[in-house]
This record gives sequence, C-alpha cells and structure tokens, in this order.
Amino acid sequence: MISSSSVPILIIAAIMLITGVVPLIFYYLSSTRNAQHWDDIFMPLGFTGERFMINGRHYSRKFGAHAIDAYVFKGPAMDIRIAVPVNAHLRIFQRDFIPPQMIAGLRQTQPVFSYMPGLEDLAFYPAETPWLPTFLDGVRAAKAIRVLMKDGAEQAAYRQVELAPGELNFHLYAAPGDTPGVIDQDTVNRWVSSLEAMADELQEANLPHFDVSLQSGKSSPTLHLDSRLLVFIMAAFFGIPVCMILVFLFLMME
Repeated sequence: MISSSSVPILIIAAIMLITGVVPLIFYYLSSTRNAQHWDDIFMPLGFTGERFMINGRHYSRKFGAHAIDAYVFKGPAMDIRIAVPVNAHLRIFQRDFIPPQMIAGLRQTQPVFSYMPGLEDLAFYPAETPWLPTFLDGVRAAKAIRVLMKDGAEQAAYRQVELAPGELNFHLYAAPGDTPGVIDQDTVNRWVSSLEAMADELQEANLPHFDVSLQSGKSSPTLHLDSRLLVFIMAAFFGIPVCMILVFLFLMME
C-alpha cells in the first residue's frame, strides 16, 4: 500500500516522466511525418534519401554528368548542391536583403547589378568577376538564376546561389514556424533543373578547371537545428534521471 507521504513523490515522478518522454515521442512522430513529406517530393525525382544529423534528410542523385546532393532540415531550410568542375567564385543575393551573417564577408567587395529582365533586384558578388557580364547575357543562365532566386517559397526568409570551386549551391531558409510558401515536387524539380542548367553554362564559360574529386567529403551543409528539439532533449536529459531518483527514493521509503 502506498503511504500518504509517498504520494507527492509519485506525482512529481509522473510529471517529470511526462515532461521528459512525451515531448520526445511527439517530436519523433513529427520528424517521421516531415521525413515522409520530403521523401514524397524527392524520391519520384530519382533521389535516394536517408536521415542526416538529428533533424535533417539527405537526398542524392547521380544523373549523367551531374552529381546532386540535397539537405533538408525542419524550418524548412534547404541546401541543394551540384558538382561543377570550374574554379570560380560567385554569390547571388536578393538585392534588398543580405543575411546579417554574410555582410562581414562582403564588405571588401562591391556587387554587380544586371538589367536583364527578372534579374534587376539581384546582387552579384564579387564585382571582380570579368566573366560575369557575358555569363548573365546568356538566356539559359539568366532563366536558371531567375527560377532559383524567385520561383516557389515566396515567403522564405532568404535564398542564395553560391558558386565555389568544384560546386554550385542553392540555399533557402525559412524561420521555424513561418510558412515559406510553395515547396512542392514541381518547385523542387525546377530548382534542380535550373542548377543543372546553370552548371552546364558555367562549364561552357571557359573558366579555370577544378578537379571535383578533390571536393569529395570536404564540404558540409550549414546545420539547422530545430530549437524545439533542443528543448525536448534538455527535458529528457534532466527529466528522466530526476524521475528515476524520485522513484528510487519512493522505494527506499517503503
């Protein structure tokens, strides 16, 4: 029989158990639904998928000359990258908004602006890129950039196209809880196709060659950890041990 003095301990233990375990169960179910959502988008496009880190998914596809990797995190945040054997640098931002964390690295350079239809509100860094004006005059390249920087996810916090030696990247981020707009299978397919088109145009731009095999395993996507996950982990980390201690004390009192 449970003594009256033990009841508060059992109540506290039950509360701690609920606080530590139940949120993790809900987060697991939410993550499973999120993974299925992205699988339904990427898998029909020929990608294979797997869990990445704690709250992300990694999708990969090798089609012809293009090796593509996509990393998706809750938020959502997305990084899509394609190998491209050129040694050059380029960053494309929305002209009126550059993420604060990027500003420091751009202070020593000036942007290039284009008056091509659909590119007027974009900023291209750095200005010391002699091949850029000719590249932007290409209809296919201009269309690819427009799609990446404007199509779908109209309410995303920011998006960026970045060229680094050996790879071309598309970054998109929406703050947790915000609705970024449409990110469906058709939208992702347009983004991937546009990255492929832009990669093809870069290879035809007579840029210095880069051996993409040197890039393998050296780059990693920006990690986007869901703050709710950290709360749940902390709750479980402290809640479950405390619960076990309380139960132990209750057994000692019997």
